[in-house]
Amino acid sequence: MHLSSQWFVSQAVSSVRHGTGSRLALAAMSRTRRWASGKAGPLRRAAPAFSVTLVADRCLAIDDAAGCRLHVVDGEVWVTVEGSLRDVIARPGEIVALHRGARVNVSAFSEAALLVTAPQGDVAFALCDQAGSQILTVTTGTPWWKRAVRETAAALISFARRRFVATLAAI
Repeated sequence: MHLSSQWFVSQAVSSVRHGTGSRLALAAMSRTRRWASGKAGPLRRAAPAFSVTLVADRCLAIDDAAGCRLHVVDGEVWVTVEGSLRDVIARPGEIVALHRGARVNVSAFSEAALLVTAPQGDVAFALCDQAGSQILTVTTGTPWWKRAVRETAAALISFARRRFVATLAAI
């Protein structure tokens, strides 16, 4: 996938997840992914992402537990990491690595479009409005292999219980 198409995919997926996007775009993307998976070579998945528009009089606080990156799509922003002595002013096209476990405050000089991308993995984005500023919380979930082990164990226990009940009913 090209970089620009990854951005559009991330936009579609994050907006559908938050109930504001086009399910048609998500369905088209899933059909494309299924078709592309038949090709030779590994298929790269788009990184989980969240898009937000920030106006000049508002502040966005990001509580990051996943080690995300902030992509400035449009506008100019001022990025401050709590506890850090250095601030960053990012312009369109620039990417700022966020600090895992720290709160990052983002302010816009004028209206700005931002994209917060997480590394590959199971992450969740939650945006809430608190005391006049927006807070984006990025949390990590259970790794896929732990979920697979848990689901397999539950399936085996369920199968054994059904088999045991059927055996007792036959006696």
